[in-house]
Amino acid sequence: FYKVKPQAYLMWLGDTSEQIKKREELQCKSMDWYIENVDVELKWEADKLCFWTWNPTRYYMWCESEPPPGRSVVAKMMPRGEYREAREAADKRLAQEALRAQRDREAR
Repeated sequence: FYKVKPQAYLMWLGDTSEQIKKREELQCKSMDWYIENVDVELKWEADKLCFWTWNPTRYYMWCESEPPPGRSVVAKMMPRGEYREAREAADKRLAQEALRAQRDREAR
C-alpha cells in the first residue's frame, strides 16, 4: 500500500481505537493473511508496480509497457500457471485452517 501511496505515511487518521477494538472483536485477519490466501495476485504484483504521473498537460508513464486491460499500476499479468499454483496452495491452506477451527470448536 505504501509503495503505491507513499503520502499515506504522513496522513493523520485521528483516533482509531474504536476501529482497532472492532477488528479485535471480529477477530479480523491481517493484510498479510489476505494477500497469502485471498488476493494471491497482489503478492506476485508487489515488485512489478509501475506508476502514471499526471499533470495538466500530459501523462508520464514510469512503466516498461502499457498496463494490461483492467489494470493501472502493474506492467504485466501473473501467468496463468503461476496463478493456479498460488490459488491451489492458498485453497489448501484455507481448508486446513477451516479444519483446525472446526476441531477447536468441537474440543470446547
